[in-house]
Amino acid sequence: MKKSSLQLNEMPFKPHDSVLKAAVEACEHGNRYPTDGDIGALQAALAKRFDVEPDWVAIGNGSLMILHQVMIASGQKELVYPWPSFADFPVLAEGLNMTLKPIELCEDGSCDLDKLAQAITAKTSLVIVCTPNPPVGGVVKHQAVEQFLQKVPARVTVLVDEAYAEFMRDKEGLRSLELVRQYSNVVVSRSFSKAYGLAGFRVGYAIAQPPLATKVRAAGVPRFQISGAAQAAAMAALANQKEMDKRIEAIVTERSRMSKMLRALGVEVVEGHGNFIWLPVGKLAAQVKEKLAAHEVLVHAQVPFGVRVTVGTSEDTDRLQTAWRQADPLSA
Repeated sequence: MKKSSLQLNEMPFKPHDSVLKAAVEACEHGNRYPTDGDIGALQAALAKRFDVEPDWVAIGNGSLMILHQVMIASGQKELVYPWPSFADFPVLAEGLNMTLKPIELCEDGSCDLDKLAQAITAKTSLVIVCTPNPPVGGVVKHQAVEQFLQKVPARVTVLVDEAYAEFMRDKEGLRSLELVRQYSNVVVSRSFSKAYGLAGFRVGYAIAQPPLATKVRAAGVPRFQISGAAQAAAMAALANQKEMDKRIEAIVTERSRMSKMLRALGVEVVEGHGNFIWLPVGKLAAQVKEKLAAHEVLVHAQVPFGVRVTVGTSEDTDRLQTAWRQADPLSA
């Protein structure tokens, strides 16, 4: 039996036919280097989508590379970041010899903006605000972020990580592009890996005012940031936004169904705003992961906080329900 992989927050749908066709056609020219013109075309497409000029956009090999470049561009000194959150924030920063200053979350799993602001010192070069914030899926309010930014020194770069932004359904949620236009020290990072379902192609991007965007680009490799196939796939995905939106809505709907199903089994669930749900099981996280894995359902344990479960297809939800009943993963 094929396992249900609900651990990496991947989309469960294969790339749309138009995306696959574009990628395959690009592979026919795989003996050639990607051209600067191709990157320019993707920059232009992203700029058009977000109503900015192309020089506001930086493209990298997945959002991981973008995060790495932003850390370098900030001066790579002290990082203030929410925790728990994206596991690679501290990993990347440690590799750059940055000082780490993790800040605990609010009860709803969102970034505690007051504590983030209070933690800034003369040594701080970068503050991260992640919204929706994994593993819980909490989001920050737009007005609260405006107030937060007024407290942040202009010399400190503020990275707004929105890898899961497309799944957010909070009317008071962050309107990040408004803040990018207003603040020269704010950079927004997004990804084609999650909502667009192109995790294997590795395409991430950042949006910032031109001086900061230039620094972010300069912190990466000078040419050939992503492959020709990845460029083609991303362009095709952007051109087929209606289909992408349908898939996103399908995940949001299934997120609600999965949450209701587990609650009916007596499980505490935080639905959040990502393509995942959060089970605050604390120290039982590793046990839950192991027991579900024995029934061919793979989830992510963030010890000692809880378990994050990716939202997949309706079949995945049904298999999770069966596995939970059979494994009884919270029992001794």
